[in-house]
Amino acid sequence: MAQSPLARVHNRMHETLRRLFLEGKLKGPSQKGFDPQQWQATFRQIPSPSTADQRHFEAALWFGEQFNQLRAYFDANPLPPGSPEEVLRRVVGVVNRECLTAINTAQQTLTASQGPVTASDIIEGRITLAGNVNKAPPAQLIESAIDGLRFDLEALQRPRTSLSEFDVPKQLLHLRRRVNFTIAYHILEEEWLECILQGWIVNTADSDTIQLRPGDPESAIARVVSEYRDGMLLQEMNSLARSIFNKHSAVRDRVLRSKVVRWRGPEGTLVLGYPSKQMAFPIYVSRLSATEPDLEPFTQEPLSHRGGLTLLQLVNAWAALASISWDLSSQIPLIDIDNPSQFERFAPLLPMDALISTLSAATELTPSQCETVIDTLTWRTVRDSLWFRPLVKAGDKHRIVVIPALRAPNRVWLRS
Repeated sequence: MAQSPLARVHNRMHETLRRLFLEGKLKGPSQKGFDPQQWQATFRQIPSPSTADQRHFEAALWFGEQFNQLRAYFDANPLPPGSPEEVLRRVVGVVNRECLTAINTAQQTLTASQGPVTASDIIEGRITLAGNVNKAPPAQLIESAIDGLRFDLEALQRPRTSLSEFDVPKQLLHLRRRVNFTIAYHILEEEWLECILQGWIVNTADSDTIQLRPGDPESAIARVVSEYRDGMLLQEMNSLARSIFNKHSAVRDRVLRSKVVRWRGPEGTLVLGYPSKQMAFPIYVSRLSATEPDLEPFTQEPLSHRGGLTLLQLVNAWAALASISWDLSSQIPLIDIDNPSQFERFAPLLPMDALISTLSAATELTPSQCETVIDTLTWRTVRDSLWFRPLVKAGDKHRIVVIPALRAPNRVWLRS
């Protein structure tokens, strides 16, 4: 039964546990320092806990158990041996390869499909009002794999006191299992946030089935409809952009003549070049997606927290670097893997000096400004999104690219 607006306001006013969580006074189950006993003690101290408090309390304890089990799986499948650089490249490489495989499979399926694919087909493949939760389309798998990668990167930041020695097949198994675990960890974290922020309920009445369902179905349906509309608007924008790009040679030629950073194999040299026809439209439409019309008056204002760079300079720099992701995906063959070292092919080292010099030549930014751009795009901590920071630091002199994330429209500067 749907809640009345008055009931919803009343519940929000009495969500003590939610407020304490948002204020940072209670650690959530996905955070370091989560203490079930603290949640229990806090819940008991609430004079008249609301229904929402009861649900949040139950959700926190249930998710805490799930995260503990996942952490045990991680411990039972340690990272393979190797130098810090080798292990880092293999961890990023396995995610890059899995994502490229998913993209390639989706493209083959699309090519083999009969008839046109409509915008609603694309959106409904991602958003359904009552779909099968176990049906994960390629886009969701890619998003979750890249979001989950941050947990292994965070693990690599901690000192490794011992290295596990085991045979090659088991090393491969552990690497692939950890990708699955990080995906599960990321999805669990998202579902926990749905419970604490959006009022979803963990239903454990049936011991054989655990259900997550909205506490307020009316609001949940309205939210999904809104997401559906947002997706349709994005598809409409892409369609309009495609029409403009194809019909107006001046627009197309401007993109094709823009200078970008290219990656040339087999050794992976970074050179100044121009976008190929294949990558020109994705860069064009992604650049449009990375900016908002309402922000246009502010695009030329220096950003003090970005070394005085403007939003427009940052977006142009990202557009110049995004071409690297298409070069990597087209020039690295999707070979069968029989040794962990082969994953390193999917995570080549990009020298910082070459990145800075070629980016400077492509954008006319100074080397110092280019270094700021690269630092802005470099992942730092587990709370950073790799979609916003798609470069991974491999020592002071190299970066590694999370391939699908670099080509996506980057909104980190808009958010910050």
